Amino acid sequence: MSEPKRTSPLSASFLLMLVRVGIGWHLAYAGWVKWNDPLWTAAPYLNGAVGPLAPFYHWLASDPRILQVVDLLNVWGLLVLGAALVLGALTRLSAGLG
Repeated sequence: MSEPKRTSPLSASFLLMLVRVGIGWHLAYAGWVKWNDPLWTAAPYLNGAVGPLAPFYHWLASDPRILQVVDLLNVWGLLVLGAALVLGALTRLSAGLG
């Protein structure tokens, strides 16, 4: 049997792995910082939105219960996506979601 051909050189694969780990670290670190800051909230970002979806973002920030869910999803999304990229778990899915 013949050996399968490489579609990219090893150096390109290594470079892409470094980029994947770097982006994953960045996302995980952002989630970690938000998790450890009890005063952090997405409200200023949501209230500052402009454009066609601005009313929806303003609505998200207007109700404290909804805002609490948005904050939690933001933090956990960053942590989970960052960890998945760093570990190489479900890489295509996590890259698409990130």
